[in-house]
Amino acid sequence: MRDRLDRAIAEKGHSKYFYEHAKAAAAGTVDDVRKFLDVDMPQILVQDKYVRISQILSLSEPGSPLRQAAQEALEGGTEADADRFLTTVWPSFATEYRVKVARILNEPGITRILRDAANEALDGKDQELIHFIARLPQLRHDDDQLRISRLIEVGGPEVRKAALAALENGSNEALRTFLEVGLAEAQARDAAAQEQQNHPQTGNNGNNGNSGTGVTQASNTTTVTTTTVTATDTTTAATGVLASTGVDAPLGAITAAGATSVALGAALVAARRRRQHQS
Repeated sequence: MRDRLDRAIAEKGHSKYFYEHAKAAAAGTVDDVRKFLDVDMPQILVQDKYVRISQILSLSEPGSPLRQAAQEALEGGTEADADRFLTTVWPSFATEYRVKVARILNEPGITRILRDAANEALDGKDQELIHFIARLPQLRHDDDQLRISRLIEVGGPEVRKAALAALENGSNEALRTFLEVGLAEAQARDAAAQEQQNHPQTGNNGNNGNSGTGVTQASNTTTVTTTTVTATDTTTAATGVLASTGVDAPLGAITAAGATSVALGAALVAARRRRQHQS
């Protein structure tokens, strides 16, 4: 029997009340040990279950699904109801809560207020975990206030202005909205103002390049007319070649070129007649 009692004392997770009575029985007679194992211990174990459910109920957030489930287990009044809550319902909530606490620890920018409380919840027992979840709205509020106060010290003019407005409002929603939305918008405005200060815009009072009224310079093109004269002993020919830049050549240039060709032809005819007369 004493071996059985020693194993019961070595088990973890029982209440302080359980361990006190078990150790008292171990220090007593054989009858004390037998009475504890056969009578007292079963009753204490059932009572411990209800005590644990009551603790979860008292620490849970009002109106939460966990509190409702704990109330139903207590109102059921049977050990089976208590066992179902402690072995099925509560473990699912505990897993969900631990995941939630772990996510909070991974949030960038949280201060020691949230970080210390979250670590204590993960390292502790059911009571610490439930207590953290129940206190989370107030913990979040205090943590957000501290974060925003620090931003006022290091932020630009727009960040300071928006941060002060959030602190003056003071509600959980105003603080969260600033950190999740307003902070980035204020930082963008500060960055734009700094960029404008570093690179001010300048007006263009002069003309770069050719702008305004253009002046077209006329280009005088000289048309050259080349006349080639070929003379032989038996035949003399006069050929006038008119060189033009195209169909748009001036009429005066064409007329002058024709007159020159006629004059050259007449001179050649006169020279031939003079040679014939001399011979």
